[in-house]
Amino acid sequence: YLEKNMKVFRKKKREIIIDGHAFSWIVNETATHVKVRCYSLKSTYIEVIFNWGIATWAINFYQPSVVSTMIQYAIKLGWKYQLKNQIIVVPANESEQWAKDAGIIIDCN
Repeated sequence: YLEKNMKVFRKKKREIIIDGHAFSWIVNETATHVKVRCYSLKSTYIEVIFNWGIATWAINFYQPSVVSTMIQYAIKLGWKYQLKNQIIVVPANESEQWAKDAGIIIDCN
């Protein structure tokens, strides 16, 4: 069982190269949600927040292919990852649909 403030994994910065550009990502698991933040620059990132539930169990946020898909989808939507202060936040109430649209999960039901 998980205690209220217990984290399953510690935050750990991971790195990936996509189309010759270096990105890093951090997964932050709390008692209420999972937050995935992917950086291209120190001040430029996408953040997708998921409530704990079926979607979070269906997605392995530590898998480079999942993160690559998330980043490529954000770029397709217009994320200017090469510019400073370009931040996209996908709130928990939109994240499951966003993940489906990105092709990360097919169906959570």
